[in-house]
Amino acid sequence: MASFDYTELIKEHFFNPRNFLKNDADGAEFIKNADCYGEVGNPVCGDVMKIWLKIDRENDKIIDCRWQTFGCVAAIAVTSMLSVMLKEGSGMSINSALELTPQKIVEKLGAIPPKKFHCAVLGNEALKSALNNYFRKTRQFDRIIPIGPDLLDEKLKLTHKEVKDWIRNGAKSFEEIEARVGTKIENPETKAKIELLLKNN
Repeated sequence: MASFDYTELIKEHFFNPRNFLKNDADGAEFIKNADCYGEVGNPVCGDVMKIWLKIDRENDKIIDCRWQTFGCVAAIAVTSMLSVMLKEGSGMSINSALELTPQKIVEKLGAIPPKKFHCAVLGNEALKSALNNYFRKTRQFDRIIPIGPDLLDEKLKLTHKEVKDWIRNGAKSFEEIEARVGTKIENPETKAKIELLLKNN
């Protein structure tokens, strides 16, 4: 932390993170009742972010958010601030959440060291990952925003990057990948590609 000049707001969110999901009975209950889950990052060389959301389906908005981030000061502050943004008022509409950018998260924090901007990019990707999980579960395929290039599945808009992130973060079987996708993977070509990625990692 000494090598970077963090704002007081970043420090505040680091030392007192909002909406953090603790590994306790309440945390397990939240995970059980969450409508969707997203995870991005690489534990070997950087930060990992995990986000759980509760969705008001009738009004198409996010009503609750919990998260776990394994990483630096900026990564934790970004995820904490993102969770606050999503829960402001009676909750952010999904359309508004889809329009969030890393820059908007940084603006809320006031500033962030340029070398740490990737943390905001990762936070935004974690949110998109969770929303994509929700869209696939509810078969709203037209609303999925691909995370990264190289589509593995056209219908699900599932990308190579998503699957690689999941494997790096502990997914060891096709069934575990499918659980993170949020729906059955029906295309046999997609299944074969995923099986190959699992075998080679």
